[in-house]
Amino acid sequence: MLEIICVIWLWKVNGRNALARGQKPTKYHVLTLVLWFGLESLGTISGMLFFGGTDSDKSFMFAYICGIIGAAAGG
Repeated sequence: MLEIICVIWLWKVNGRNALARGQKPTKYHVLTLVLWFGLESLGTISGMLFFGGTDSDKSFMFAYICGIIGAAAGG
């Protein structure tokens, strides 16, 4: 839930920044979503591959942490 709130907040901030620069905010809204969710997915997949796939709950935890790091980088 917190992640969704962060995406919505970042969506609004990027839109306001685009309008302040005289640009259309649609491009930056799309970039916000693509970078956030794309890098989160990429981080989760790479975390699963790096930490041993689906062997245990511990590997899922590390994969989730890698996904959150990817989402933060995308944001």
